[in-house]
Amino acid sequence: MDIQRDEAFEEAYSKICKPIIARPYPRNEKGEYFYKEIHEAHLMWQAAQAQTVSEGFVLVPTKNVKFFSHDGENYEVHDTLSGAKHEAKCAIQHYEDMLADQTTDPRSDGNFSQVGYGIVLAESGYSIDHVVTQKDVDKGDYSYEVGTEIMSLFLVEAQEQSHD
Repeated sequence: MDIQRDEAFEEAYSKICKPIIARPYPRNEKGEYFYKEIHEAHLMWQAAQAQTVSEGFVLVPTKNVKFFSHDGENYEVHDTLSGAKHEAKCAIQHYEDMLADQTTDPRSDGNFSQVGYGIVLAESGYSIDHVVTQKDVDKGDYSYEVGTEIMSLFLVEAQEQSHD
């Protein structure tokens, strides 16, 4: 039972339906609202509040989302979907020009089939885990030069939206 969501439901129900009983509304031993009308309204509220995501799909926050375009050889990151789409269309135009000049065949040019755009679901990142010191070298922990940064590389995935 989500107390904050139930409080929001009860507040909304009170404003809309103006029941004669006072809040908090009584519940049965199962934790359901005792009165049928309130219980059914609560079930509809829960269904309306649920935001399910079908299998194979990912919700990404619209805040700070990034987009990419791929021109067949290079990726570029964009702040807007329209910017990414524009770059992909420019790449298609480039291939159309090459097709007109008979310098490419899209059926066999692997780069052409890679043109596209979309949402960035993960970006690369790194961290500096350690900077080699003379003490590290003297102890034999590292054979790198003093001052060499020991780094880790990783992907930072877009955060899936939580419904809690």
